Amino acid sequence: MERTCLLLLLLSTLVYSTLGQGGGSSEVQVVGPADPVIALAGDDIIIPCSLKPNVSAEEMTVKWTRLNPKAENVHLYRDRRDGDQSPSYRGRTSMFNEELKNGNVSLKLTRVTLSDAGSYRCFIQTLTSQVKETTVQLHVGSSEVQVVGPADPVVALAGDDVILPCSLKPSVSAENMVVRWTRLNLKAGNVHLYRSGRDSNVEQVPSYRGRTSMFNEELKNGNVSLKLTRVTLSDAGSYRCFIPTLTSQVKETTVQLLVGAVSQPVISIDGTKGWGVVLKCESGGWFPEPEMEWLDSSGTILPADGPPERHRDSECLYSVRRHVTVDQTDTNRFTCRVHQKEINHLKETEIHVPNDVFPKSHVGLIVGLIAAAVAFLAASAISFYMWIKYTEDDVFPKSQVGLIVGLLIAAAVGVIAALVGVYMLSKHNEDDVFPKLQLGLIVGLLAAAVGLLAASAGVFGVYLWRKHTEEEEQSKGWEEQSKWAVVLLEFHI
Repeated sequence: MERTCLLLLLLSTLVYSTLGQGGGSSEVQVVGPADPVIALAGDDIIIPCSLKPNVSAEEMTVKWTRLNPKAENVHLYRDRRDGDQSPSYRGRTSMFNEELKNGNVSLKLTRVTLSDAGSYRCFIQTLTSQVKETTVQLHVGSSEVQVVGPADPVVALAGDDVILPCSLKPSVSAENMVVRWTRLNLKAGNVHLYRSGRDSNVEQVPSYRGRTSMFNEELKNGNVSLKLTRVTLSDAGSYRCFIPTLTSQVKETTVQLLVGAVSQPVISIDGTKGWGVVLKCESGGWFPEPEMEWLDSSGTILPADGPPERHRDSECLYSVRRHVTVDQTDTNRFTCRVHQKEINHLKETEIHVPNDVFPKSHVGLIVGLIAAAVAFLAASAISFYMWIKYTEDDVFPKSQVGLIVGLLIAAAVGVIAALVGVYMLSKHNEDDVFPKLQLGLIVGLLAAAVGLLAASAGVFGVYLWRKHTEEEEQSKGWEEQSKWAVVLLEFHI
């Protein structure tokens, strides 16, 4: 009898232990919270559910469903892994696998949305007890949800695809909401309408038909941005993102769209001017109106040949043209830059001007001619001096001749030294202090000075010659008068 009682005691203990670990027991119950779970849209929450007493649920089947408005499979745990679920909960649910051995079968739900509110059932069908499920009520608040957009305007180029940002903060699902995109300066019609889980563009403005779409896979994250394809200049304006189903005060936002057009500038050589080359830059198809400027290889802005020439065509696109005259440099590289500040776009084109395009320098020839003229002048002065020295008439006093010759030689030497100095400075100065045109002017002035000096010397010489001639004639006249006086005197005697 004692052996039988002991055997029954051991058997009951073994059965209780086995049922408690895996199969279930009439004593094991599914329990949940007495009060509803409250969350704000966009939060991550935990919906509590556990086994009492705390037995392992690792080998059990745990099914979370939502009871209203219709039954949905929220999360399924079976055969130690997660199973199928409704699309609206996909990627947002999880269980605490490391806590299953302690009987914790709570559900974690991320990025809660307004539509998540309702009654959730935690059901463990493998239990044999009568209490194998519990219901948890979830309340979701929406007073904090707002529609937000970008602080800065959206910039696009004609022909591009652009996204007009708009989203819900915190990030709640917009799958069951109404999202209406309109344009403020259009009297009627929608740019895009999302309603009842799909696009509804019956009342869409014809110019936007086939060019708008929303990111349906991102609606669950509160992203209600609009994609606009093949943007045109007429699309520029203010767009309103409006969600009328929100209960918050901030249920709309405005997005400013700026549309521009750009093109690459073209540079050409437009002839020569003085010692420089004239460059022309043209660029068309711009909007809004751009600015154009010329730069050298170091990025310094060059003075252009007058203001830019502007033109606007029938499509409201701007063309601009500008000329600049450039001198020869070490690199001969010049850049035309076109910039539109409103849309913050810039285009540049660089040109390299070959050396042989620049006009040839005639400085050496001019210097040679003036040097030859000075040499001729010096030789003439020396010849004149020698002629005066050996003439029998001694037309000029030697002191005056020496003064004239000295002045001529000094002028010749000074002119030669000045020409050589200016020529070497222009040739070897890296900064090109004297442009070739200024050098030619200096040489011309020096040549004029030499010519003036020579002419002055010639006039002075003629003056002395005439003065000497007059004195000689006057002397001869006195002699003739004296002779006649002597003759008359002899006659009277």
